[in-house]
Amino acid sequence: MAAYGRITRTDGQTVTESVMMMPLFLIFVFALLQLGHLGIGIAIVNYAASSVARQAVAQNAYNQGDAESKFNNILMAGFKSNEIKSTSVSDPENVTTNLKVTACAELPAYPLVGHFLYQAITSGSGPSPDACSGATKWLGPVGLKGPAPYHFIIQGQAVARMNYNAKGHG
Repeated sequence: MAAYGRITRTDGQTVTESVMMMPLFLIFVFALLQLGHLGIGIAIVNYAASSVARQAVAQNAYNQGDAESKFNNILMAGFKSNEIKSTSVSDPENVTTNLKVTACAELPAYPLVGHFLYQAITSGSGPSPDACSGATKWLGPVGLKGPAPYHFIIQGQAVARMNYNAKGHG
């Protein structure tokens, strides 16, 4: 039994083990924080894409300036607007056309997390043919752009059916 105030051999061992495990613990904590940030980002970018599509349906026309303004107003701190684009998809069976909105936002990656993921993810194509530009490695709706400083590219999509317009502007 050790006396109070004396440092024993096991106390030094505990400190050494703690110091050795601290980097692994910190990487794990920052990875969890980054994962939460990405999850919130995916939800926000998808919501922004659906809001832009809803706005286009309400105005019965897609306006790039209005879309960019709405998209930038919805993004939260830390996110940077990358691009927002739309595609009209005509369906011969329907009178109205579908409007597909693709929204892309950029989020900085934490230094250790971005470097680790950039090495771990194999190169892949984007989630769809009209994917966001800039990312070289994709994992679902999230792409990773490197080299350092690393940034995540988050893609969100929404499809809305445009209103019928008798003047021929579907």
